[in-house]
Amino acid sequence: MICSSSLHLGGARCTYNHAVERIGEVIDVAGVVIIVTATGVVISAGAAAVGLGHHESGVYRRFRRQLGRTILLGLEPLMVGDIVRTVAAEPSRRHMFL
Repeated sequence: MICSSSLHLGGARCTYNHAVERIGEVIDVAGVVIIVTATGVVISAGAAAVGLGHHESGVYRRFRRQLGRTILLGLEPLMVGDIVRTVAAEPSRRHMFL
C-alpha cells in the first residue's frame, strides 16, 4: 500500500507528491534487485563455464557482455524512478541546482 496509516502525518491524508515519491522508491528498489540478482546469476554461470573447462577467453567475453546487459537492464528502472520522483518534486531553487 502506497499510503498506509503510518504515512499520514498529523492525521492528514497522503498527498499526491508523497504517493509518487513512494512509487519512485519502489521502482528504484526493483532496479537494485534486478542488478543484484542478475549479477549473481551471471557470476554463477561464468564460474560454472570455467569449471566445465570452457575456453576462458570466450567465457570472459560472454561474462562481460552479460554483465553489461544486466547493468543496463537494472539502470532502466533506476532512471524511471528518478524521473517519477522528479515529476513529484515541488519546484524550488534547491531542486533546480541538484
